[in-house]
Amino acid sequence: FTQSLRIFARYVTDLQVAVDYLVTLTAIKQRICAQDSATSFEDRVRRAVSLVLAEQMQTKEELGLGFCVEWRVGWVFGRQLTCPVFHDLDCALRVWCNFQPFRTVQRGGSAVRERMHQLLVFDHTWPKIRRVWVDVYEAAGQLSEELASRLDALVEAARPVRERCVEMWNRRAMASEER
Repeated sequence: FTQSLRIFARYVTDLQVAVDYLVTLTAIKQRICAQDSATSFEDRVRRAVSLVLAEQMQTKEELGLGFCVEWRVGWVFGRQLTCPVFHDLDCALRVWCNFQPFRTVQRGGSAVRERMHQLLVFDHTWPKIRRVWVDVYEAAGQLSEELASRLDALVEAARPVRERCVEMWNRRAMASEER
């Protein structure tokens, strides 16, 4: 699991096969993280998967490789959102790219400010995010109307959480101004 892209192998009951798959998956993750960060994430993933599979003399089909894009947004929805599983790496990476504009990738103080900004503009941004999610599920052959209703219900249910975050942020900002 790296940068919201989860890579996994098929479920197996044979311990030795499971360990072999784990070794391969770990090598893929290490290769992705070790590559030059000037290279795009998508290129690093493609390169890591192909190189490690060649080194391990395995195929995507043999491992039953699957790819899943996750969006960790508990501060917006109260939970993380997960896309359908893809067995086509390029398809999964296209989905990953579609969500890039909505991700917070920084950590620390600047990440807090970035998240707060995202909360403040959420009502404006939400229709775009919703459209991306619905498009992803439509492309995967799943009912988009049902998904859209569930997403809207999640957003509405998490509204008090978002409002509390904004209220807390405003209190902290006023307290720091008073100092």
